[in-house]
Amino acid sequence: MKIGYHHLLNFRVQGASRSYAFGFYGENTLALVKKQKNYRVLAQIPFQLALEQMYLLSVSVFGNRILASIDGKIVFDYCNTENPYLYGQVGFTVLQGSHCHFSNLNITACHAPSVLH
Repeated sequence: MKIGYHHLLNFRVQGASRSYAFGFYGENTLALVKKQKNYRVLAQIPFQLALEQMYLLSVSVFGNRILASIDGKIVFDYCNTENPYLYGQVGFTVLQGSHCHFSNLNITACHAPSVLH
């Protein structure tokens, strides 16, 4: 992170107005958000963001279940039951003048865990 507090990894992107995103969403906040024209917070936790530090963000999706982790630790295990997005693209978003660098984007097929909500 270089400047600002809004740095997001987008997934299941369906055009400019529909997607999920995970990452830094305000000063000292880590969030999972859903965009349906506007972003809506699905889950959030406090997180002390250090500018100039590298973080590993990871998202796994299985149907309507989303697992999101930072630096190998799962922070959100969320099931979206309200009009879930079940397919889409990936991308990145910065908001409110934030600047950052992303590297090592890795997309792999994964197998659903044995227990789903």
